[in-house]
Amino acid sequence: MTLVALIDPAVGHPHVAYAIPRAHGSAVRRNRSRRRLREACRALDRQGGLEPGLYLIAPRPEIDDLAPIELSSALHDAFERVNAP
Repeated sequence: MTLVALIDPAVGHPHVAYAIPRAHGSAVRRNRSRRRLREACRALDRQGGLEPGLYLIAPRPEIDDLAPIELSSALHDAFERVNAP
């Protein structure tokens, strides 16, 4: 998973975009991946894990094989690396 971030407190709250290419699979599969990522980001934001700013997540196709807890953990680790000083 690739995470690009622009941390900017002036934004007010986190804005997350998802870049899921056609190579990831059918539209159904891409939309399912996007929904799973969106929910994992919401949960992380409720826990205070997202700084205000702009984020772009580009997952790999293997993300569909992860259990929800593994997906949340992978996202948490990615955001920790980005937010580390």
